Amino acid sequence: PGLEEALQKKGWTPVRVTAYRTRHPESLPPDAEEALTKGEIDALVFTSSSTVDGFVQMAGVRAGPKVVAIGPVTAETAVKHGFTVDAVADPHTIEGIVQALVQLFEGES
Repeated sequence: PGLEEALQKKGWTPVRVTAYRTRHPESLPPDAEEALTKGEIDALVFTSSSTVDGFVQMAGVRAGPKVVAIGPVTAETAVKHGFTVDAVADPHTIEGIVQALVQLFEGES
């Protein structure tokens, strides 16, 4: 919010391009729902606030799996929905998520 206006104030002519649109299915695939219900999911990984919103829309807040967020904004959204966030990636990248998962589960085997 505000980016286009800020650029216009500098004399630029920004053009908004919608590169993607977030859409959420109405429900989880049956095998994913079954795995969640049976407690077969070790972790939920959220890569954006919209993935948190979409998951909650499809499946609600689930207790059991650990929750990893790509960054603090995503973690805050998860907490607002009622999740306990077990780890936040640092750096806030896919590599950071993998590192967070390894650290979270290291020594549990």
